[in-house]
Amino acid sequence: MSLRAGVSVGRLILGVIVTAVTLGATRPREAAVLVVTVGEVATGAFIADAQVRLPSIGRTERTKWNGEAIFTGINEKRVRIQVRAIGYAPGDFETLITGDTTAVHFELEKVSAALDTVRVRASRNDLHLAEYETRRQQGLGRFITDSVITAEHAKGVKQLLVSHIPGIRLNSTGQRLNADFGIVGLQPNAPNLSPGRGPVRRRACLGGCCIAVYLDGFALNPETTDLDDIDPKDIAGIEAYNQANAPVQYKPSIDYCKVILLWSKR
Repeated sequence: MSLRAGVSVGRLILGVIVTAVTLGATRPREAAVLVVTVGEVATGAFIADAQVRLPSIGRTERTKWNGEAIFTGINEKRVRIQVRAIGYAPGDFETLITGDTTAVHFELEKVSAALDTVRVRASRNDLHLAEYETRRQQGLGRFITDSVITAEHAKGVKQLLVSHIPGIRLNSTGQRLNADFGIVGLQPNAPNLSPGRGPVRRRACLGGCCIAVYLDGFALNPETTDLDDIDPKDIAGIEAYNQANAPVQYKPSIDYCKVILLWSKR
């Protein structure tokens, strides 16, 4: 006896072919064979390497090149069949096991592979501070973080540097930063400092020690820039280095003993 039925489950379209072979009512029922073939709805082509699972008895097979998976020794009268294949909607169907052999044909619908939307959570400010954060995590220099700057913003930038960076102090007039080895900054009549990255070469300061100051990667000229004109509320972070351990792109000439990097909030 041959029976063909069509069943639709969600996006799954399947046909069931059941072939029953009766060997006599008086003969004891033997273990049956279940043959599951898997194909594609649109083309009818066989799907190889699809996973076919019988969850009620805990057995799993993979389809061969001809889309066929064979289960022998089935003693159950009813089994549930689950079919999974990459790029296809899954199939799930329950069928009766009738006679020696039961054949079930699944036709799976192909689904398009939609990629998740990529969301960049880093803000422009985060990207701007990437190199600052990298060096801070590595602990390569001395750092004044945003929380400290916010808490002590009333001091002004000069006093923040004096308070947190060893070897820097204000001179007697409070107008210029001094270092332990001399006045920090450019000597009078020194050439203007053109913006840009790279080594900073200037005449030696009094005592042979100067400080190179950068804002967002651009060198500042101490003769024309008063650090206290910069509002600490606009500063996101500060780095300080000795000449020897300064990042290579900001490493000054031997005339400088300190490097200060200021990073603004954008």
